[in-house]
Formats: sequence, C-alpha cells, structure tokens
Amino acid sequence: MSSKPSNCHDLHIADLKAMQDFASRLAAALQADDWLLLEGQMGAGKTTLVRSLVAALGGDERLVSSPSYALMNGYTCQLPLWHVDAWRMSSDEDFDNLGLDELGQGAVVVVEWPSRIPALSTLNAWRLDIEVCSADERRLSLHVPIGRIWHG
Repeated sequence: MSSKPSNCHDLHIADLKAMQDFASRLAAALQADDWLLLEGQMGAGKTTLVRSLVAALGGDERLVSSPSYALMNGYTCQLPLWHVDAWRMSSDEDFDNLGLDELGQGAVVVVEWPSRIPALSTLNAWRLDIEVCSADERRLSLHVPIGRIWHG
C-alpha cells in the first residue's frame, strides 16, 4: 500500500514537448480563482511551463517572460493569468502589496518561489515542484487542491 497521498502525482517529463503536453492537461484542469504554486531551482522550467500554460489557455506565449524584475506579469487568455515571481519578496506584506486579492479574481494566479511567502503555505492550491534530471528531463510532483481531481 502506497503512503503517497491520493492528491499527489509524480510525473516524468522527457523533453519540451512533454512539458507542453503536461501544461495543456493542467490548463484544462484550471479554473477561475485557482492558484498554482511553482517550486524549482533556477532554470528548472517554471517560466517555460507558464509560457505553455498561456498558449494552452489561448494566449500569446510569445509575450511571456520571467517576472523576476517586474515581480508580476498579466496575460490575456480565455482564463486571465497572473504570473508572479516571489524570489525578491521577503514577507507576506510584500506579496499583499501586489493587489492579487482583487486582480486575481476570476483569473489563475501562478507564483514562482511561493516558499518565500509564508501565507501561501496554507492556501488550498495546485502545487508543482519541478526537479531537473538532465538538460531536457524533469521530474514533476503535482499536488492537487483538496476537492479537485487530476485526470492527467
């Protein structure tokens, strides 16, 4: 009997195409007001995943860039998407100042480096840890929010 929670799914991503396919499946599962918390070392593919999510949601993936310096980028899609980088934030207050309580209503909010914001640890959110295995390969650990089902 497995000790892994039923809302946790481990996935192997062989290459960029597999990451795009995963993002398409994830985009189909996302709903308005969902949060996706992304962890992974620099270069793991967090922004690449967001680019693929935007494309899968009908937005222009060419507009997607890392929000490292801007802190937050918004994208017009069938389901609006806010992409936040919390790397340079040091408190819940820094995060609150972005105004996502209002901006995020009816949208998907994707946060890179959520562990830097303590308040996010209790959020019922999609959580994705990306581990680099090789230049192209990734191991994903997807935690599905309580009350939701992953059909990926």
